[in-house]
Amino acid sequence: MRRIDKVTIFLLLIFVANSLYFTISLIISDNAFNFDLVRSLAAYFNIILIFTCILNLPQKQIKKLTQIVHIIFFVLLGIGILQYLALLINMTDTIQFLVPRAQGAALESMGGRGVTLLASEPARAGIELAFLYLFIRLNRTTTKWNVVYDIAILGYIVVIIKAASAALFILFILMLLIANRPKDIFIWIFVAIMGLFFFDIKLSGRFITLIASLSEFDTIKAAIFFIANESGHRILALYSFVKAGILMPIGYGIGNWQEASIMAIKNSGINFSDFRYFQIRGNGDAISVRAPGVIPNLMLDVGIIGVAFFCYWIFYVTKKFRKHCTHSTIILIILFVKITLFGSLGNPVPWVITALLLRVHYQRATMNKATISSFKEQSNKKDDKCQ
Repeated sequence: MRRIDKVTIFLLLIFVANSLYFTISLIISDNAFNFDLVRSLAAYFNIILIFTCILNLPQKQIKKLTQIVHIIFFVLLGIGILQYLALLINMTDTIQFLVPRAQGAALESMGGRGVTLLASEPARAGIELAFLYLFIRLNRTTTKWNVVYDIAILGYIVVIIKAASAALFILFILMLLIANRPKDIFIWIFVAIMGLFFFDIKLSGRFITLIASLSEFDTIKAAIFFIANESGHRILALYSFVKAGILMPIGYGIGNWQEASIMAIKNSGINFSDFRYFQIRGNGDAISVRAPGVIPNLMLDVGIIGVAFFCYWIFYVTKKFRKHCTHSTIILIILFVKITLFGSLGNPVPWVITALLLRVHYQRATMNKATISSFKEQSNKKDDKCQ
């Protein structure tokens, strides 16, 4: 990168200043023993810099990355099928050398969970695969067979990856994509009805099982608690961190999440000791956790003021590309849903795919505009000669 825009620099300075301020404050108060400054700050820098970098790469590099995305997508599909069939179980050591928490086979012994691909867990694998599919789906030159591919990728994530959060996320993406084609909705309804008759619920893992379990509850409150409890700490942490960021507008400091998360959970007004996650992991007491998504963690670290500027930064650096990208609204909605509700803090894949999509569609739109202008100029020259 030859240069960085002023807004990005200012955002990075805000994060550095925030972390340094709370680091000094905790050192003075002799309470900095659990401070996780370097890793926390690096997680934010990871997504900010990679996003900015791809938005400013030469077009030649964008073309190479586009080819790589297609290769990675189909390679991961193959790896997932091999893991599902337990054909890579003898390569577990090699896979764990690349990703320590990954496995060579499906995680059937861990509550019927699915494959990890080359990610740390099925949920992350499914969300990353969903973004890769989104890139390929929005760059297809024809719309023929799109609904078939959509159903296939949903079935892959539900049956092979078996991650409830990833299944909900890809379903949300697909609903956005088919919103402009109402006739496709009837195909989805037909597939869903046929699935109820022929699909073995045990094959689906947690996603279909959780949905089926909701019918057992008489009240909405009981159903909500069931979902929150099944999510482990995620939904509780999300609510607690957002509330903490509103009450503490400048946050609790980047790097101070271990102590701050416990404070946020205790001040949430929810009886966290009823959650199975804290009963097993903390013997009924609050323990340090991270929320899903970037936004909730930012709410805890830099407060609502920092989150507001972070969102402004996203819209600022994408302004030029959004003007010419016909799918920019869908792309950014999907990104914001992901960074608010799903996934880990420093995962760069969603940011890489979002930036690539904006760049590819911007290039396509500008080339079409140039072609139309050139055609008009040639037409005007021919008219002048005729006159």
